[in-house]
Amino acid sequence: MHILLSYNVIGDIQYKNRYNGFNGELDFFKWFRANRSKPTCEGGVFIPLIDTDDSFEEAIYVLVVPNLIQDFHLKQLQVAKPLSKRGQYLVSYDSNEHIEDWNYLKIEGLTDKSIPYPSSLKIFTLLEDSLTELSISELKDRTGIKSAFHKKANINDSLKLHFINKLTQYDYEDILSTYLTRFILDGIFTRTNISRKVQRGAPLDVDSFVFGKNEKWNILEIKEKDLSASGCFGMDVRRINSLQKLAKTFSTKAFYIVRKINNQIDREFVTWRIISMDNFDKFASRNTVEGGTGMRSTKSSNPTRLCKESLFKDM
Repeated sequence: MHILLSYNVIGDIQYKNRYNGFNGELDFFKWFRANRSKPTCEGGVFIPLIDTDDSFEEAIYVLVVPNLIQDFHLKQLQVAKPLSKRGQYLVSYDSNEHIEDWNYLKIEGLTDKSIPYPSSLKIFTLLEDSLTELSISELKDRTGIKSAFHKKANINDSLKLHFINKLTQYDYEDILSTYLTRFILDGIFTRTNISRKVQRGAPLDVDSFVFGKNEKWNILEIKEKDLSASGCFGMDVRRINSLQKLAKTFSTKAFYIVRKINNQIDREFVTWRIISMDNFDKFASRNTVEGGTGMRSTKSSNPTRLCKESLFKDM
């Protein structure tokens, strides 16, 4: 994971942001299994195959899941068709395979070593509503992707070890799922090719689905955040619009879940808060503020809408 991120972030700020995002999601999955009985299902990632901020433009949908393949996995691919016109793909793997039996993917420009992945990993494409198996090279040929790494961010060992230690509290299966999704996105579908030509745009990942009281698979957006100075939680405008469009396509609801932390430095857990995206969109300020840059440059613009914490509910 460290190698994947080091070649796919600008610097340590973006590196921290990525791992803090992982922490919020991993902690939620751990908490949910201990406190709720509703079934959950993995979500996929939309990857636009052109240079764009619209995650659905010329996009594919890739869903990474452990064996066995479930009915809703296939249903996701089918429903995602209108938003992923360049294709739908499912990646499966055996979560019990020992890491010593893994294969290695060589990426152009990688000077450290090859990137490991399970030898049990299989790739399928959706053709006429059924799955057809592909090799990694066939996946690249179909999508026109040529994986390449360029400049490696200078991440010090103490920061690397900090996040390794932080993530050891989580289940191996959850960490493995997170890693393999990043393997597909940051290892295979790299932003640029060896000639530094941009070959994909801004991706959109679906953090999870949960089967709700409405008898539907609802979309979950999970973030780790502290309160703004005005007592609000924010979300960037692009993400709000994408989640609403996604919920409409899936004929379901989307929910925003916040792992509330005390501050940006200590990042100690306070509580879980939740709001439907319909209510967030309804009550959040129409006036935007400049939000955090996330994985972008610190000079980039990220218009964000704020919603009072009092409108969120405790989980």
